[in-house]
Amino acid sequence: MRGRRPVSARPREPVVTALGVVAAAVLATAGVLAIGIAVFRPPALAPRRDRRERVERLGDVSAGWSWRLPVAAAAGAAMWAATGWPAAGVWAAVLVGWVPSLARRGAQRRAEVARVEALARFAAMMRDQVLVGADVAQAIQGCVRMAPAPIAPAVERLAARLQVKDAGEALAAFADELDDEMAEVLAVGLRFALTRRSRRLADLFAEVARATSAHAATRRKIETERRRLRTVVWGALVAVLGWMVLIYVVSGKYLDPYGTAGGQVVMLLAGGAFAAGLVLLSRMDRIGAPTPLRLRGHSVAAP
Repeated sequence: MRGRRPVSARPREPVVTALGVVAAAVLATAGVLAIGIAVFRPPALAPRRDRRERVERLGDVSAGWSWRLPVAAAAGAAMWAATGWPAAGVWAAVLVGWVPSLARRGAQRRAEVARVEALARFAAMMRDQVLVGADVAQAIQGCVRMAPAPIAPAVERLAARLQVKDAGEALAAFADELDDEMAEVLAVGLRFALTRRSRRLADLFAEVARATSAHAATRRKIETERRRLRTVVWGALVAVLGWMVLIYVVSGKYLDPYGTAGGQVVMLLAGGAFAAGLVLLSRMDRIGAPTPLRLRGHSVAAP
């Protein structure tokens, strides 16, 4: 009795390819949505800025990209020419454009912490000046030469503005220049001291110095955690890119499917998912700032 001939199975390669494309499309769609949410949604506690501030911020962003765009375009063109893959050129350009922002974020955070610590020392210096009998205006003038380096230019300009401008305008400019919530707290204390008579100004500046020092200690702890997170982001980025370069060098024909139109689409989608993960991970070290006190045109209530 003859046995039946086995029925040949249909080739599954097209099905596997289709499933891979669908999975990549789903991941990339989620990645693109995540990028949009991560980039364009403000932090939960971010202040609502008026039109002037938004225009200034847009100008700063445009100035930052004025040199990055040509460099990123050149890197993308070089990658395209080296690999023959347009998608690789696109992601090389995106990476070159984004890495400088990630690289300077640590320096920005350290500068913020140093500025808060300098504000605490400045408040303590104002307390000492008031204790020896100087009035507030004289105390500010006396602190110009001794002001901590991170805020020394701002203190010098504050002293100059107080001689020619209203105290509220001068202190508002001081707070805006330093762009920190503790600078606004110190400015409120200085405005109260300049516009109202009180026998407890030394206590006022001592309390501002204590609160600012406590805030600086908290910011140092937060920066330690941020540094760990940035290390994770850099580690993931370097590991993935290094592995991809190694595969490209030693794989031979393994990556040939990416040279097709379908392969380029998959590369774009997979790169989008990876970029979304990095963006979301890097956004975890952002903390929303409280609403500014808006010193201009407002009176300061007595504590």
